[in-house]
Amino acid sequence: MTSNGAPVAILTPVTAESVDIVLRAQRQARAALALAELQSGAARRGLDRLTDMEIESEIESARRNRKRTE
Repeated sequence: MTSNGAPVAILTPVTAESVDIVLRAQRQARAALALAELQSGAARRGLDRLTDMEIESEIESARRNRKRTE
């Protein structure tokens, strides 16, 4: 389906027996797409080359900041 020429939704036929399977498949596909977008964004910003030490430092910093705001 489109709105003003832009895609906004997909209609998928289901049966009473297939609705859960189809919903699960759609959720998995959306999660995989979101993960791929996160990974490509990280690669564009060079975050895919962080060392383990740099990652741990980021985690510690985030935890400290979270404690301050709680």
